[in-house]
Amino acid sequence: MPDIPSSPITTVACSTSPSPPDTPTPQRQPSSATIESTARLGRFVRQVYGSKLEILQFDSSNNCLSVWAWPTQGTHNRQPVPPPQLHAHCRENAIEGPCCLCPLKYPDGQPFIQASCFTVNNLGEPVASCARNICDYLGKSLIELDS
Repeated sequence: MPDIPSSPITTVACSTSPSPPDTPTPQRQPSSATIESTARLGRFVRQVYGSKLEILQFDSSNNCLSVWAWPTQGTHNRQPVPPPQLHAHCRENAIEGPCCLCPLKYPDGQPFIQASCFTVNNLGEPVASCARNICDYLGKSLIELDS
């Protein structure tokens, strides 16, 4: 068998860019205020969703949750205003609906953002949710309303 001359193996660099640095590029870390605000938002979402006897709302002036009193109607036998009539009732009586958590999520924005109120089932369970559908606000109550 004849000897086949071996050819030397040559390594060719395919990239002319410099090798990556040994130290990783520093990532921008969130500020402690951002971390605290995010933690508070998560805690408030859980509290609002877990509240069964009242609807909680965000109180931006005190940076906490407070109970939103569902409006009532009638003089002697005060009944909760049914959700289909709530918007008109609040407008006529200058009552603000519950505030969602958007002012906490976006502190540079408006201090009050009104949530949407409606019922979700045959029992007339009142629910308030973020009208913009961005802050995960969902307040509900087991109080039955006649709609």
